[in-house]
Amino acid sequence: MKKLFSIVAIIASVMLTFTACDDSNPTGGDNNNNNPSNPSNPNNPGGNDDVDTPINPGGDISDSDLTPGEHKARLEEIAVEFVETFEPYDVEELTNSAMALAEYAEYFDYGSEAYAVNENRPSLAETLVRGLQRFSTADLVEFATRATEDFVVDINDPDLNPYAGKSFTWNGEEWVVGDGKDKTITFEWDDTVATISWTKSTKLEYYYEDEDMNVVAYVPNNVEISIKINGKEHLNIVLTTNITNIKTWAPEAKITLNGGYEFSARSKGDSKGLEAGASIKKGGKTLLNAAAVVAINDATDIDNWIEEYYDEWDGCYYSEVSGEYFLENVKTGSAQVDILELSIVAEGDFKGMYEEIEKIEDRYDSWDDETSQYLPEQSKKECDAICDYVNEKVEIVLLYNDTMERVANVVLTTVSYYDEYYGCNDYYIEPILLFPDGSKFAFEEYFTAKAFGDLFDAIDELAEQVDSMLY
Repeated sequence: MKKLFSIVAIIASVMLTFTACDDSNPTGGDNNNNNPSNPSNPNNPGGNDDVDTPINPGGDISDSDLTPGEHKARLEEIAVEFVETFEPYDVEELTNSAMALAEYAEYFDYGSEAYAVNENRPSLAETLVRGLQRFSTADLVEFATRATEDFVVDINDPDLNPYAGKSFTWNGEEWVVGDGKDKTITFEWDDTVATISWTKSTKLEYYYEDEDMNVVAYVPNNVEISIKINGKEHLNIVLTTNITNIKTWAPEAKITLNGGYEFSARSKGDSKGLEAGASIKKGGKTLLNAAAVVAINDATDIDNWIEEYYDEWDGCYYSEVSGEYFLENVKTGSAQVDILELSIVAEGDFKGMYEEIEKIEDRYDSWDDETSQYLPEQSKKECDAICDYVNEKVEIVLLYNDTMERVANVVLTTVSYYDEYYGCNDYYIEPILLFPDGSKFAFEEYFTAKAFGDLFDAIDELAEQVDSMLY
């Protein structure tokens, strides 16, 4: 069960990391049959017209006639509105309660070493605190997922689920165990009650060839986590697994927080590709939408991600999860993030890109092995060739989604600095903003504290509010 969760998490993480940075022709190119979800419209990764999907630029977009300096003013206005929407005091009570739970949890007996607290990462309660501090969908989903892993585990096997139907109450010195409701786990401390409950399950089977073992797990169809303070619900999380079989799944998480916040996260995997999406709303107003999709065959086949290697030190063979399969087999991808009126749209053809970049690196080897000398001319040629190749295959556009006007493209370019040790220029690749009028800016040159002073002030004020809650 835990290995299954880990594999799914790794696949989702790789997908989000890759598609958030790269993709091509969001301004309306040819249809792409490699899009696993919506082949007729690569600009709408989710293939869905409901309010939870990002806006769909579709067709052509026009170039904005604003100058780069005028864009700064509007971009800052959008960013300040986004930041100021979040009120830390809305989650102050819940944050304080979660911090208290983090302290009391040190005395909780998990019952076996398998579920013991990992000292190398934050505890469950600390993960919740971090999610509340940051209003982070990822952290809140991680909290819910870990709670499911640690306490629900396998709902049809009592030996692996000693917490089912139990209540745990903190009396000021220790956790007192009592009987609770069926398919429910309850925790009570101070003025807070947290419950984890679930419904029916889906049976999953997978045969691990390396271990010559058939693994059976019963995954709950729905898991709900609720936290109430003095009878008022401050947090509700509903996890829907939507698992058809070991290779086809579409889990979703819906989270509501005190103050009218709604977070959602979703992913999907099948034999054709991988998808993910997220949104943040407050009071019914959408603040952020994001979606990403990657076409890659058989990515949900766990065996494709497992790589065996031989350890010469102890003379044994071991298995590990490798990202080589993704890099070698990804075909196309698209991603979109909407923050109020600003959209970042990306799309690309990645088929064979990994191998082609390796060929470019071999062609322009910037290091002479015989003389042990750095070759700056070769390094520049290598960087230029990679930039030309990627910029041809990938397009990333910033646009205003209310007027459908282009702000800028993000492109790769070769930059250099003088390396005093080698006494020559050292070259590397950097993304830059390319505006419609031909103006070019590095990100750190454009998004300066002076130009975006109001935004940084808003962020500082938000940070001070969080500090005042915690200290």
